[in-house]
Amino acid sequence: MRDQQGFAPRLTHACVIIATILVMMFSAVPAAHADPQVEDAAPTPSQSPAPTEAPAPAADESSEKTEAPARAPRAVAPQSVPRASGDNAVITVKVGGDRTAANSVSGLAGVKLRLYDGGDSAPTRPRTERWATCTSDSDGDCSFTVPETGQTRVCTLIVLCRWEDQANRNKQFWIVQESAPAGWTANKNLVIGTPTNNKPEQYTFVTGKELIAGKTYRSGVDFMITTNRSHIYNSTGTWQNSRTNPALETSCTAGLRVALVLDLSGSVETSGALGTLKDSAKGMVDALRGTNSSMALYTFASDAPRDSTDGGRNWPSMSIDPGGNADTIKSRIDAYSAGGGTNWDSGLWQVANANEKYDLAVVVTDGLPTYSYGNTSTNGNTTSFDEIEAAIYSANAIKAGGSRIMAVGVGDGIKGGVENLAAISGPNGYSDGGSINDADYFQTGWEDLAILMEKVAKGATCRADIEIAKQTLPYGADSTAPGGAGWTFGVTASAPGTLQQDNRQTTRENSKVGYQVRFSTPKPAQKSSVDIEEILTDAQTADGWRIDAVECTVNGAKVSVDKSDISLDVTSGDTVKCTVTNKQTLVPGVSIEKKAWDTPTADGLDGAKEIPAGERVADGTTITWTYLVTNTGKTPLDGISVVDDRLPGTAVTCPKTSLKPGETMTCSASGAVTK
Repeated sequence: MRDQQGFAPRLTHACVIIATILVMMFSAVPAAHADPQVEDAAPTPSQSPAPTEAPAPAADESSEKTEAPARAPRAVAPQSVPRASGDNAVITVKVGGDRTAANSVSGLAGVKLRLYDGGDSAPTRPRTERWATCTSDSDGDCSFTVPETGQTRVCTLIVLCRWEDQANRNKQFWIVQESAPAGWTANKNLVIGTPTNNKPEQYTFVTGKELIAGKTYRSGVDFMITTNRSHIYNSTGTWQNSRTNPALETSCTAGLRVALVLDLSGSVETSGALGTLKDSAKGMVDALRGTNSSMALYTFASDAPRDSTDGGRNWPSMSIDPGGNADTIKSRIDAYSAGGGTNWDSGLWQVANANEKYDLAVVVTDGLPTYSYGNTSTNGNTTSFDEIEAAIYSANAIKAGGSRIMAVGVGDGIKGGVENLAAISGPNGYSDGGSINDADYFQTGWEDLAILMEKVAKGATCRADIEIAKQTLPYGADSTAPGGAGWTFGVTASAPGTLQQDNRQTTRENSKVGYQVRFSTPKPAQKSSVDIEEILTDAQTADGWRIDAVECTVNGAKVSVDKSDISLDVTSGDTVKCTVTNKQTLVPGVSIEKKAWDTPTADGLDGAKEIPAGERVADGTTITWTYLVTNTGKTPLDGISVVDDRLPGTAVTCPKTSLKPGETMTCSASGAVTK
C-alpha cells in the first residue's frame, strides 16, 4: 500500500514532464505573423517612427536644417488605397496633375512607378516582382502591396524561441517612374541646389526606415516630405508629371492673346539687367503691332504679383493696336522695379487662375525657383524639388486651359541645366536654325533677349522676316564695306506665303532692305519658297559691279544658297538674313594718238603746223612729236610712261604718270628726222 501510494506521485510527475516536452516539440514548428502582440512578441524597434509621423532626422541633418526651415507639406486629402493585411505592408504614392486651387492638386491616372533596391543616395537595381510596380488610379493613388514585412517565430533546442524579420520588413525601397500616360511627360531629372551650385538630380525618392506588416505608408507623410539627404531633395509629397504643351491654335488673322510673365526678383536688379528686361518686353510689344494682338502683364518675385504698386502690379489684357495702347503698355513696363526671391509657382498660378484666357504665356525668368505658393518664409537661397513640383502643377493648369507656355531663361542664374524650364513648358529647346513655333523653352544671354523676344512675337503671329544687306568690295580694296544707298533687290514668295511689301526695294543709307512673309496659320508649319534677285542699274554694270558672294542664315544658322540663283524656304517665325557682296572688276584700257609738228621743241607747239602722215621731211630736220594718251578702261592707270621705238628710251616726256578712267594727257618728244 505504501509502495503503491509512494509510486503514484512519481508516475504523475513523469507524465507531466513528458507532456511538457511534447508541447515544446510541437511549438518548435515556425509560425509567421504580421505584427505579434502576444506576450513574447518581438517589440517594434524604438528607432522606427510611427507611419503617421515624419521619420526622425539623421544626426547629420542638423546643419542642413539651419540652412532653410523644413517645408510644410501641401494638403492632400487621403484617398482609398489597398488595405494592409497579413504579412503585407502598403506603400502609397500620391501622383498629381493640374493645380486646382492654391493648396490643391488633381490626381493623375496612368503613371507607372517601380520599386528599386538602392544605397543611401540613389536607386541601383529594379525589383522585378509583380508587387514592385503600381499604376496610379483616377484619384492619383499608386500603391505597392509589399509582402514579407512581418516576423516569423523560430524555436530551436525545444525551449529556445525567437522572432526573425521577414525579407522585406523595415526595408527601404527607392521609387522610380517608368512611364507617363498619353499627353504627359515624366521629368526624370530636375535642377536643384543654390544659385551658384546647382545641377540636374534624379527625381527619385526613398521610403522610410520602417516597413511593418499591417501598416500603410503614405507619400507626404512617411516619405518624400523629408529625407536623410539634404533638404533640397524634399518634396511636396505629390509626384509630378508635366502636361504636354498645347500648340498655338490661334488664327493668324485674328491676332494673338499674350500673357507676358516677368521675373522681377532681386537678381534682375543686382545684375544690372532690369533695363534690358524692360526694353526686351517693350520690343515684344512693338513686334506685335499691326497683328490684332493683345497683351496682359504679370509679375512675380517672392510672391505674385511682385507687389500692388505700379512698380510690380499685374495689368489686364489690352489690345495693342488701337490709338496709343502700345505706348500705354510700354509705359507700364517702364514703371516696374525689382526685388525679392523667385516664385515660379505663384507667378504661373495667377495666370492659370485669371478670368482671361490666353493663346500664349511667355515666362521670362533669370533664376531657379526658390519659393512656392504659401512657402515664402524660407531663406530663398536654395531650390528644392518641392518648389519645382509646385511650379509644374501651376504650369499644367495653364496648359489645361489651352494656353501654350514659352519659357525663357536668361542670364547666368539659369544658364545650366534646362530641365526646370522644360518641366514648366515642354521638352523642345530652341537652337539656331530651329523654328520658334516648335520651341518650348529658350536659354539666352541678356544681350540677346530683345532679339529673341521679337522672334517669339513674330513667330507666334505667323510672320517670317527677311533682311538683305549690301556689302561692296571696290576695285583694289582689301576689305568689304557697306554698300550704302542705291542697290535694288527683287523678292518673290510662293504660296502659301504672302509678301507684305512691294517686291522691289532699294537700299537706303543703312545698306539694307526688309521684307515680311505672312502665313495663314502657325501650325502645322507652312513653307514658302523665297527667291531673291539683285537688279543692277546700267551705270553699276558699266562700273564693273557683279555679285561675288551671298551668305544667308535662317534663325541664326547658315544655309547654303547659290549666288546666281538665291532661293530658300521659310516658315512662320523664321528670321532670314542675307548678305549680298558685290565686287568691282575693272578692265583697263588705253589709246595713244601720235602726231608730228613742225617745231623743234614742245614749247612751240601752240603755233606749230601738223605734219601730215607720209609727208616728206628733209633729213636732219628737228621736229616735235605729240602723244595723246587716253584712259579708255574702267580702272585708274598708274605708272604711265610712253616709249617710242624710233626714239631714245627717255625721249618722250609726260605731264603725269596716272590717269583716271576717261582722262587724257599729252606727252611729247623732239628730235631730228633720219632716214
